[in-house]
Amino acid sequence: MKSRLATLLLLAASLVWADPASAAIIVTGFPAKIQDAVDLALSNADTADIIRVLPGTYPEHVVIDFSGTNQAILNLEGTGNGNHVITDGVEVLDARLVTLFNFTVDSNHGDGDAAIFVDNTVGFAAISCRGVAGDDGGLDVEDTFEVIVSNCIFSGMDESVAADSGYGLRIRGRTDHEVKNSTFSSNEFRAIWVEADRSRVQSCVAQQTGPGASTDAVFVSGMQNLVRKCKIRDNDGDGLVVSGVCVVRDNTIEDNQRVGMRLGIDGATTFSGGQVRKNTIRDNGSVGLFVDDDQIGAEIRENGIRNNESCGIQMLSGAHLLYKNSVRETSNGAVGGHGIFIDATSDGNNLEGNSVRDNAGQGIRVEGDRNYITFNTAKGNDGIDEDPGSSGNAGRGNKTSGGVNDFP
Repeated sequence: MKSRLATLLLLAASLVWADPASAAIIVTGFPAKIQDAVDLALSNADTADIIRVLPGTYPEHVVIDFSGTNQAILNLEGTGNGNHVITDGVEVLDARLVTLFNFTVDSNHGDGDAAIFVDNTVGFAAISCRGVAGDDGGLDVEDTFEVIVSNCIFSGMDESVAADSGYGLRIRGRTDHEVKNSTFSSNEFRAIWVEADRSRVQSCVAQQTGPGASTDAVFVSGMQNLVRKCKIRDNDGDGLVVSGVCVVRDNTIEDNQRVGMRLGIDGATTFSGGQVRKNTIRDNGSVGLFVDDDQIGAEIRENGIRNNESCGIQMLSGAHLLYKNSVRETSNGAVGGHGIFIDATSDGNNLEGNSVRDNAGQGIRVEGDRNYITFNTAKGNDGIDEDPGSSGNAGRGNKTSGGVNDFP
């Protein structure tokens, strides 16, 4: 899933610098305009240009539109010591291989629009860019292939238009996006919002999203996506919501006021597959890992799930593998404080080698049908318990200490 865009952009920049016929366009600072430099780059004979912008505040709206030109590559770089501030937003339209490097971008507050808007483009990179608190969104991307967001900070965005603003980053449509090493803090609606296929969200921080229990800090929907090594913490709503087929691994999801991680959105379409592996999910105000009825056949393995309220893992759908998870110290709540709860609607799961201990309810509570429970361990008075109303369940090799064991 590694994106080719980063390599292409680096090669493109090297070629532009190496070619003596391609000189960089330098913007020295206001009253010189970045837009004038962009217009010159798009109208000159070169198909690849670099615009170097010296520190300063540029009170303008910058539009990069390749329509009707032969432009192939454009790099817009803030260079030198100091800040490079564009006060009235940036638009990238119908373009190809555009890089925005080292800029702080603000726009009109309260209009519902993000500071940076990208549409109908092939290859866009925002590197070391920032938004301004109080804006309506940081970066908004539509119908664009291969977006890279790296080392950026988009924080403090306000939800001026309900459910359509207040996000740090939104990417909708096309494929092959990568969001990495970036921070999204104190955004009112969402930190990271991706509705696309073959996208990676990696090594990011999403925190203090809200207010409002209806928010979710990170929302990723689509096929063949990846969320890895992120810190998702201290958010007012759910921490991470995933819909479609996604690999979620090596993340820390903690101190969120509602569900730590939600797999599925109770939607009309059912998805099969995906993996939730080696995540730390702890200290959340509701279920640690909640699996909704529109997600089946996921592999949930080797997660450390601890000190969540109501339930450690709650399953509403079936055909999942739960393997070698550690679920501890779930406190009592609406779902009974069980470590792993197989709901009556959840059938055909395989629970193997999980460790449950010191939970307020049962270690493993099985109410669904046709589940297979093998070699699990329950300690601290936890039990492995089958509801009398369920049928077709079986198991062997399970061990309990002080609690009931319906599958010895």
